Amino acid sequence: VMASCGWLVVAGICPGRAEGERIWTNQAGKTIRGSVISASEREVVLKLDNGRTYTIKLESLSEADRDYVSGWRRHSRRPESASSLAAAEPRTTAGFSDPWPQGVKANASERIKVVEENSETNRYVYQTEHFEFHADIRLSNSVINEFSRIFEATYAALAAMPLDHGLSPGNDRRHFRTRLYRNDRDYFNAGGPPQSTGVFQGRSREVLIPMSSLGLREVGRRVTLEPGGINNTLIHELVHQLTAFDRWNAPTWYVEGSADYLASAPFRKGRFYFEKRAEEVIESVEHDMTGETFEVPSLSGMFETIPAQFYGGTRDSMMRRYRMSLLMVTYFFHMDGGGKGTAIKKYLSALASGKRESYDRNELLKGRSVAQLESEFLAAWQKEGLELVISGR
Repeated sequence: VMASCGWLVVAGICPGRAEGERIWTNQAGKTIRGSVISASEREVVLKLDNGRTYTIKLESLSEADRDYVSGWRRHSRRPESASSLAAAEPRTTAGFSDPWPQGVKANASERIKVVEENSETNRYVYQTEHFEFHADIRLSNSVINEFSRIFEATYAALAAMPLDHGLSPGNDRRHFRTRLYRNDRDYFNAGGPPQSTGVFQGRSREVLIPMSSLGLREVGRRVTLEPGGINNTLIHELVHQLTAFDRWNAPTWYVEGSADYLASAPFRKGRFYFEKRAEEVIESVEHDMTGETFEVPSLSGMFETIPAQFYGGTRDSMMRRYRMSLLMVTYFFHMDGGGKGTAIKKYLSALASGKRESYDRNELLKGRSVAQLESEFLAAWQKEGLELVISGR
């Protein structure tokens, strides 16, 4: 540890002073110098003088530093009403006490940067404000523009949701990284699971996507996008990457349900719309219905399902768990407790503090038994026009 530079050693360099930079002190009295680039209700991301980022838990900082972050968040957040479209604010994320936006937009096409286009090595790298994506073939302008809208709008949507998302790329990176593969073989060789159309790899914190799953078509020496070709696979995997729920110790039903929640939202011209989520979610799950009712796993079963069980079994049973997860997340966000989402926010806040999920579940139950909660859950969806039947009953 370099005493003159604080509690972090960064390539042996002692940072100089930059605009907006200040000295930060943790509760052990050690210091570090940096400027805020983003902050949530539980952590702050600092930019050091050498360009690296460093994430610090607020609970580990001095009271003065916590007050500074609180003031920074108040002044950096744009005022918004629940009835308006929220513009992307790259410097901060909405906390648990903020309103739920009806829509979110991001205009990023003018900020695209071509980092590298090398036909000899088949290495093509492009950047948007928060993302970097690598391809093994040159992408057309239309593809790059569309990707920039999807990437940045996904970031903006998660930043605007009142769920205290951290949105830090980690691994000392400035950008979230996605790799696009020209053919399925290369995608699978890079670690893509068999029969998958995209995956977020937690260790590398990268999203891998085969171009075939995105409606991309190879024309000569470049790739173009078929009209309406991009599906929700990319958005689903980007949510996993951006939220990094492994830090929250969140259960699988929430990890997958929250990813499907955003992936199933209407997305038009760089905007997500959240105004009629129940109707849109019903449209999404109805694709798997075989009759007037839709069979789903029990709520207690979903609460207790571990990852190996969630992703195991037949494809039909796994897809029902995915759909049930989406229904659960939507219910807790917009239907439970008068539609304020209070219980799920307390639940996520408790998970973020490192408590056991089984203990934190009491925040969701709010004094109800699981059977009572399940009854309310079924009744709420029935009121919306979706008849659910619990498997085995």
